Amino acid sequence: MEAFASYHGALSVLAATGLMMFVQVLVADVAGMRAGHQPGHPVAADRASFHFRATRALANTNESVALFLCLAVAGVLLGADSGKLNAGAYVYLAGRLGHMAMYYADIAVARSIAFAVALLGVAVMAWAVLPVMF
Repeated sequence: MEAFASYHGALSVLAATGLMMFVQVLVADVAGMRAGHQPGHPVAADRASFHFRATRALANTNESVALFLCLAVAGVLLGADSGKLNAGAYVYLAGRLGHMAMYYADIAVARSIAFAVALLGVAVMAWAVLPVMF
């Protein structure tokens, strides 16, 4: 386990991302039940609906989590710069949490800024991984 000690930040963010996604699933499911949504049917595209926003927040996380996961796992296994990898992971998580909160609150501009923050975090992670890929 000592080999992974310097990547504690990135690995902790990996776990925190899983917990965040679990919360998003619960929130979307409860919102769907409260809205009387029939499972298996499309969610109406209505930004005024919290159920729609909760479902979109989860979907957007699902769209970006594979990129984060690939870079985090590859970075740890390839021995990327742990400082950069950890910093990028923390920025990613902050951006994703902000995006989720702003989607729930229906604050579009702040949601877009939070998305950009998460993207910046992934870019820092890629910056850490690229030098050790070849």
